[in-house]
Amino acid sequence: LQARHKVTAMTGDGVNDAPALKQAAIGVAMGIKGTDVAKDSADMILTDDNFATMSKAIFEGRRIYDNIKKSILFLLPTSFAEGLIVAFTIFMQQPMPLQATQLLWINMVSAITLQFAFIFEPAESGIMYRKPRKTGQSLMNKHDVFQMAYVSILMALFGLIAYQWLISKGVDQATASTMMVNMIIISKIGYLFNIRTKELAFSKAFFTNPKAFLIIALMLALQLILTYVPFMQHVFYTEPLTMLEWGVAIAAGLLILVLTEIDKIIRLIYHRAARQAKEAK
Repeated sequence: LQARHKVTAMTGDGVNDAPALKQAAIGVAMGIKGTDVAKDSADMILTDDNFATMSKAIFEGRRIYDNIKKSILFLLPTSFAEGLIVAFTIFMQQPMPLQATQLLWINMVSAITLQFAFIFEPAESGIMYRKPRKTGQSLMNKHDVFQMAYVSILMALFGLIAYQWLISKGVDQATASTMMVNMIIISKIGYLFNIRTKELAFSKAFFTNPKAFLIIALMLALQLILTYVPFMQHVFYTEPLTMLEWGVAIAAGLLILVLTEIDKIIRLIYHRAARQAKEAK
């Protein structure tokens, strides 16, 4: 199996199992009946000597792997969007639309807060029916890269268009920047609903992670504090927003969700058709 580049696990409890436990990619020794030599040679110890426990561990490992990938796919577009905004502003030789403290807020406070939702994300349905991942397979496939690219561009584009629109209406720079910050955060929330499950966002999977709604509510409360508390306005150069400005920010987040969901629907249809064609053969 190793000669065919397969990740191989080995279970054992005796002294004679030690070489195989050492050679395997993952050596699993029995914790109750296993000898000290076997335990020392293994990477993991099965404390209850129950093979079914390994199935539970694999289940949890797959869930954690999925959620780590979702976290990465969630965080990178925002960073890329900020980079695009800064690069475009420098290229056009215009005043920077986002202050340094606002960039820190987006990267630190919002990223850390919203990312906690993935810690509590339950396993996808049918997770144990998947085939093992191929050895050497990259974390992200071509579509993941494509999705991160277009989400980054959309976030940056919506933010710049809204910012320039407010400036053209005679709104001061601080208010326009405040709306851009809130637009990026709300767009992240919209993207969060898309990325947290492979099923459609508004399906039975919508309510599978109640803690995500608590975390989103916390983030929205922090955004209100950022926007309206005088101390935060002084530190982060923010100003109160009108209902119209809030509406534009919310519309951008909803549009991000709708467009990514359309992408997901297209992929689901394509995979279903490919699976049916394979079964027909």
